[in-house]
Amino acid sequence: MKKVLTMVFVAGCSVATAANADAVKTNGFYVGFDSGYSQSHFRTTFKDGAAVIKTRSQHVKGLDNSLRFGYMANYNNYLVGGETSLGYASNEANITKTITVGTGQYTNHQNMERGWTSDLIAKFGMKFGKLSIYGSGGIAFAQFESELTATFVAPGNSTGDKRSHSETLHGLTFGGGFMFDVTERVAMKAEYRHTMLNKIGSRANVNNISVSAKSKPSTDAFVLGIAYYL
Repeated sequence: MKKVLTMVFVAGCSVATAANADAVKTNGFYVGFDSGYSQSHFRTTFKDGAAVIKTRSQHVKGLDNSLRFGYMANYNNYLVGGETSLGYASNEANITKTITVGTGQYTNHQNMERGWTSDLIAKFGMKFGKLSIYGSGGIAFAQFESELTATFVAPGNSTGDKRSHSETLHGLTFGGGFMFDVTERVAMKAEYRHTMLNKIGSRANVNNISVSAKSKPSTDAFVLGIAYYL
């Protein structure tokens, strides 16, 4: 029994030594690709003139893909680095609010679609053999297409207006994850990111009333990725 335990102990030490020897140095420039699931939350406030009609929320799901470029420094297994990215996300929201005034009915509909994304973040963490644990935080950017359609329907009176525009939003992003060294230059990772962006607004005119819609989007993303150290 002692002989078996000794063999197991020696084998374990050998595996640990090999893991440390084969591990990526995690030091230098790298390029990578992330892909995963994201859920965006849109909180929209509709206004007719100065009166708030309604605030509505919607959660939409989609894909989150990005190319990532960065640098990581390893100081005695303490990791410090920076990263930037360029990606595309397929999240689209459609939010509608209808209100009846007398014999007429106002309907406000806002469509929002997230397109290209980018961020500039700092990363910090610790390395344990082949496994690294890290956190991240920084500034995020995202391009949104927004379209507001406002209509008024009443007996003998029907009118409408549609306005659309594109806007680049910015905000804060933070998260964290795990990275595992596959070879000397290749590492795989699993990561969570939360992004909070500033508001996007749209305005239309219907039945001599100015109608506006303002939305504040936020996103939670869960991605898997691969990085190649140059």
